Amino acid sequence: MMDPFGHAELDQLLETSASWCVSLYMPTHRRAGETPEDLVLLKNLLRDAEKQLIQRNMRPDDARKMLQPARELAQDQYFWVHCDDGLAVFLAPGFHRWYRLPESFEPLLVVNQRFHVTPVLPLVTQEQKFYLLALAQNHVAFYQGDRTTLQQVELERLPKNMDEALRWDTPDSTLQAHTGQSGPKSKKTAVFHGQGGLPDAEKRNLSDFCHAVARVVDKYLADKTDPLLVVAVTELFAAYQEASSYAHLFPEPLSGNPARMSQHELHRAAWDAVQRILEEQQQQVLEDIAAKLASPLVSLDPKEVLLAALDGRVDTVALARGKHLWGTYDAQQRQVQLLDNPEQHPDAEDLLDAIAVETYRRRGRVLLVRQDQLPSSEGEVLLAARFRYALQQTSAS
Repeated sequence: MMDPFGHAELDQLLETSASWCVSLYMPTHRRAGETPEDLVLLKNLLRDAEKQLIQRNMRPDDARKMLQPARELAQDQYFWVHCDDGLAVFLAPGFHRWYRLPESFEPLLVVNQRFHVTPVLPLVTQEQKFYLLALAQNHVAFYQGDRTTLQQVELERLPKNMDEALRWDTPDSTLQAHTGQSGPKSKKTAVFHGQGGLPDAEKRNLSDFCHAVARVVDKYLADKTDPLLVVAVTELFAAYQEASSYAHLFPEPLSGNPARMSQHELHRAAWDAVQRILEEQQQQVLEDIAAKLASPLVSLDPKEVLLAALDGRVDTVALARGKHLWGTYDAQQRQVQLLDNPEQHPDAEDLLDAIAVETYRRRGRVLLVRQDQLPSSEGEVLLAARFRYALQQTSAS
């Protein structure tokens, strides 16, 4: 089970600031019986959070009170048998939120004056809507989805199965048919004869079936540009591919029997395919950044990128997944300081997270990538940013 997480939830986290904010991320298991491992990890992270809060001069009683909602969560058996791949927990005085999400987070605890949100940003900034057609001879259903949700859409005149699409009781103009008796309930079935034989009849039936479905689906998608994915056997998908005129039809079928797949299984299969689309788009962005590395439109310098993000100049920033860069910054004075010993500075924060937040707030795109996907340079590269315009162009603009 996943919890909704979108712009509204992210904005609420960004609007929350306090002397103490605890952000906690951890992987979880979907299968019941494996949750004790998750409970131990949560309790250990909460214990570390309490120590850090007390070290930052929070009264022990106040620290325990602030963390209590998450400790009570550890006792909720129903919650733990309905987990997804990861859990994100956000705690502040008088504030607590947690989300079961389709991301297997690395264990992470951050105590700061605002919430650490980089791990969940892709759920919002790399969102992609899609459509899904479950297509089988005995089952047709149409869905709309995104990273976290999949909802069935009722389309008028969309046939529910092949029988309904072909209107078995209506003779075809080119194939002659009569009805025979089959089964204990004497259900009518079609028995074909005439030119072409049975294989040709089956091909014609599949073609007519897919054209009947495609007419309805194509009409609904007439002004859409999001990808359409189809769960079907190979032969049926080939017939549908020929019948459909939708320009954004995913070129391969998703494997599985849609009539026997749960909605969760359908969503998982669809999102795996959509992720491949996003990864291809992401790779194109990284290649463009690498090609412009020597130009003033690209920077690998965290200080420069943070100031550019505050100015709204960052179009896209790619951050090394799981990496941190601790320091402080003053937006008014435009000063950025890196810290070798952040534990000695109560105001220290992850500057990569600050870059991600400031980029998001100004409608830029944030990507989390493997560190080896970033352009190579001297020293450790933690990010790569593409600017909307070069700094020297500001006076002219």
